[in-house]
Amino acid sequence: MSYIEIFELNQHSTQGDLQHCIDWIQENFKESKFINISIVIKRSESQHLYIEELCKDEKVQSDGKKKGNNISLKKVTLQEMEKQTEQKKQTKILDNQQYINQPGDLANLSQEVKTYQNNGNEEGNQKVEQFDELKDMFNKTEQLLNSKQYEQATELQAKIQTICKQLIEKIEENHSTAYKNYRSRQNQDSKEEEKDQEMDSMYLQLITLFIDNYIKQGKCQLLQNKSDAAINFFNQGIEFYNQVKNKKLIVKKYNLDVMVDYVINPHVLEDLYSSLGDTYHNQKVYDKSIENFQFAIQIIDRYSNEQQKQYQGQKKKGDLYNLVGYAYYCIGDIQKAIESFTQSLQICMELNGEEDVQVANRMNNLAEAYRSVKQYEKALKYFFKSLEIKKKGEMTQKNIQSLGKTCQNIGFTYQDSKQYEKAIEYYMQSIEYYKQFFTDHYKDEGGSTLNVLYTSTAECYNELNNFQEATKIYEKVYEINKSMFGLKNIQTINCANILATLLFRLQLFEKSVELFEQILGFQKQYYGEQSIQVVQTLVNMGTIFCKMQKYELGIEKIDMALKILEQNPKSDQQTIESTKQSKLYYQKKFQQFKQFASSSQSKRDLKIEEL
Repeated sequence: MSYIEIFELNQHSTQGDLQHCIDWIQENFKESKFINISIVIKRSESQHLYIEELCKDEKVQSDGKKKGNNISLKKVTLQEMEKQTEQKKQTKILDNQQYINQPGDLANLSQEVKTYQNNGNEEGNQKVEQFDELKDMFNKTEQLLNSKQYEQATELQAKIQTICKQLIEKIEENHSTAYKNYRSRQNQDSKEEEKDQEMDSMYLQLITLFIDNYIKQGKCQLLQNKSDAAINFFNQGIEFYNQVKNKKLIVKKYNLDVMVDYVINPHVLEDLYSSLGDTYHNQKVYDKSIENFQFAIQIIDRYSNEQQKQYQGQKKKGDLYNLVGYAYYCIGDIQKAIESFTQSLQICMELNGEEDVQVANRMNNLAEAYRSVKQYEKALKYFFKSLEIKKKGEMTQKNIQSLGKTCQNIGFTYQDSKQYEKAIEYYMQSIEYYKQFFTDHYKDEGGSTLNVLYTSTAECYNELNNFQEATKIYEKVYEINKSMFGLKNIQTINCANILATLLFRLQLFEKSVELFEQILGFQKQYYGEQSIQVVQTLVNMGTIFCKMQKYELGIEKIDMALKILEQNPKSDQQTIESTKQSKLYYQKKFQQFKQFASSSQSKRDLKIEEL
């Protein structure tokens, strides 16, 4: 038997509809599934129909002389077309008669149609009521999630899944296969066909709702920090989508075998892959997040123009490229990160213009990628463009924070490229922005952010040998760390160690040795009394005491450090030798000091005798 499949395009058809027809023709043409394919075109103000006919294994002797499957153009009159249509009708009648003459199939078909028609009023209405109830329950879950009643939402979502599955199975029983469904319509009147179409429509809505509920269940699990459970729901949704796609129900009516992604709304599948990508992203499983984000992008590329507008396809695509770029950045594939960030930026600029704050944020990301591979000129180019756009925006708290971040990134770039004075300039700008944003500068995120900025600024002063300014900044860092973490925290101890070293360089020996004394006690508790950190602090204290001409105390501290090193079999020999040299050096200096002191005393005694 042969069948006639018709695609109709008119002035209301979208580009996606046209592309679908082209894809279908290409697929069937390649696999030789047809006898012939005719494309009928009715032009306005014309009495002729133009037919482009694709004929299998037929060569065209006109333009091009192509081999294999080719296209020929014919003109026919309306009368000729009507004659051809009548012939096809006769063929169709013969096919139907051949089908009806099979008693087994006819009996099954009659029983199926009878069952479906008998159930039409009571059971059909019941299905509609259940469907409306499902939609109400679905809206209720949204309210529960918004009010953070996650357990109740989870229970209701499970109930939705059960009811929805039951309804789908019932419709599939009455509407079991595409082939039978198509044949049964040949014997229905218009009312029965309309009723059947309503069930088809409900079926498709149920599928969408069923899959969407998997998405909601997954997101509900994420809100409860149950990532593995969320991944399971998202994967179930994808699996069910593919099952429905493979069943190819009601194919002859809707051509679902080739249009399933348009009938079962593709944004549902895109949402599943995007959600799965987000979950892996949060788990820092970046290879899987990239894979799922890229699947989502491919689905968006198949949207029709209408769907692109309805579901903001390009905006989603831009956001997904941004996430893909970040994932590549995290795994160290910077070149791919730059490519993805660039695509994200281009889409964002096309949608929002070049002065939008989102454009500024995408520029910031791209610049950061360039900075990580030491392409400092390109990095600064995009950082400064980003900063310029943000300065034009309204000074909201969010924008102030964003300005602080961009100035900080510019500072990092200048510091990495050893332009320390410019780095200090932008670090100080960043500090001023963040001081406006954070209410408490010594706690939580505010303290952590300012801590990084002050530390970076002090490092730049240190590189410029401006130890006085570096010391002033580190004193602020030390105060922040004490406020945030307490004196015994390792971060505070390390900060105090740097500050004590800077005080030593400024020859503020008493302050320096006092701070080293505090550090020593904490280091013994944290690292252990035989640790290398304790050794280093003892040597530092010994050096300061010797600089203060307290040689006995200084040599004692250095000797304590040397004994720890000699007793530890893991000690580095070079460290032991350098510590010995320090001890010998200050012992020699001590002897010189004593001789000088003795000589000075003799001279004073001589002057007294002379008087």
